[in-house]
Amino acid sequence: MRMHITLLARPADDFDALDQDHGGSLDAANSTVGAPSVSGTAGLVNALTPFDADELRETLRAFGRSDLASAFYADIPAARLFLLACFLRVAARVIEEGYRRDQDASREGRPPSGSFNPASHRYTPWPGLPVEASVALIRRASDWLDSVRECGCVVYARRRRGH
Repeated sequence: MRMHITLLARPADDFDALDQDHGGSLDAANSTVGAPSVSGTAGLVNALTPFDADELRETLRAFGRSDLASAFYADIPAARLFLLACFLRVAARVIEEGYRRDQDASREGRPPSGSFNPASHRYTPWPGLPVEASVALIRRASDWLDSVRECGCVVYARRRRGH
């Protein structure tokens, strides 16, 4: 049985990762409902991510960024939102630049290096995922974390057993 984790934005003053049930029931784990267009904290209360959190974790892992993928298994306090969003933007840029570099290398007859992980200083082979879509997913996650932070919210990770 697989564990599904849905990320949910809530006001920061409600944040108590140890003792509090985060309220309400989410029937559709990993829903791709975007953040409402309403501005302010009220617009993000109970807002699900505009991306599939499981897909984001799998994508980050596939590109050798397990360090970032692991951040999305737990609640994300306000103090970490900015830093995590920055790390995601850097990861997207590194993946994109590495892919372009390897495309140029292929045209010149050189072997590709793969995806570089700055945390481990290692290259991993390119996964069988579309790079452009993967980079877009990572950037969507970064933008969403920025929106959550700007509204004074935090991110809760809701766990639910899958089928």
